[in-house]
Amino acid sequence: VGLELYRSQTADQVIEVYRRAVGEYGVPKEVLTDRGRQYTNWRGTTRFERELGKDRVRHIKSQAHHPMTLGKIERFWKTVYEEFLVRAQFGSFEEAQERIRHWVRYYNHKRPHQGIGGLYPADRYFEIQGEMRKVMEQGIVDLVILVDDASRDETSAIASRLPRTRVYVHEKNKGYGGNQKTCYRMALEAGGEIVIMVHPDYQYTPKLIPAMAAMIGNGLYHCVLGSRILGGYALKGGMPLWKYIANRFLTLAENILLGAKLSEYHTGYRAFSREILESLPLENNSDDYLFDNQMLAQIIWRGYTIAEVSCPTKYFAEASSINLRRSIRYGLGCLWTAFTFRLARMKIIRSRLFRVSE
Repeated sequence: VGLELYRSQTADQVIEVYRRAVGEYGVPKEVLTDRGRQYTNWRGTTRFERELGKDRVRHIKSQAHHPMTLGKIERFWKTVYEEFLVRAQFGSFEEAQERIRHWVRYYNHKRPHQGIGGLYPADRYFEIQGEMRKVMEQGIVDLVILVDDASRDETSAIASRLPRTRVYVHEKNKGYGGNQKTCYRMALEAGGEIVIMVHPDYQYTPKLIPAMAAMIGNGLYHCVLGSRILGGYALKGGMPLWKYIANRFLTLAENILLGAKLSEYHTGYRAFSREILESLPLENNSDDYLFDNQMLAQIIWRGYTIAEVSCPTKYFAEASSINLRRSIRYGLGCLWTAFTFRLARMKIIRSRLFRVSE
């Protein structure tokens, strides 16, 4: 629920509340409103509807005598009255504004709802409980580590309520690679023998966790990748064609320069043994997206064989993705890493990423 208290109700204020909610919770798929003139108008599109259109958000308008629309709105205002207004006394309008914000936070994050199986609205909205359940259903996960890289949403608050989950919050954003360095350090400090890294955007299925862990646990491999390319899942799952072409080009170039034969180097689904994590100079790696690529190059440098399993994946609007400019920068960084590897192997240069003594 996005809710603010104002002395009057205007289109500007409605849009302000919507934008504030988007900033805190992300862009929703749908927005439900009544038929107030700030939201809809029979003469044409309102400013609020145009604002929703910018985000491609579906606008659901309440209908008279319809429990799934108007009934929900009326039930919500009854809840506001019974659980908040009837018990509250305010010394000023500003105090009322502040206290309604605290109540909305309670409503979204701490008040169970029977209509969604006893979950909190935020849990249902972010689908975290469902994804966590899928992970735990695999039966082999002892601990989930989540590092919140100074986000402005409710990631850490929601994750802290999940079972067998350890949450750490960076005071300031350290970047993609900096976040992973903290993740791996915490995993080793917790005594992890097998560490699986997966991007938290629901692109990858947790059902491969047992297979990837088993390949490391039985001593066959120290690194396993969930490949989107094996089995042809990338394009089937919705990977943009330009990203697929870039992936294939970079992978070919890296295979040649690194002397390996992987199907891809850019997956967000990876499993590692404790031995391999303790042996890599991860602190020397980039704090940006290049971290992953440098890590695989270091593993190959040390003579480890990298295994791959075919991994279904899916792409959708909410999934994380870097823009074209950063993609180009990432691609050039991958090539730079591969060339550095080759020159260090030929003993032409020395690099802190690839120690000659190794």
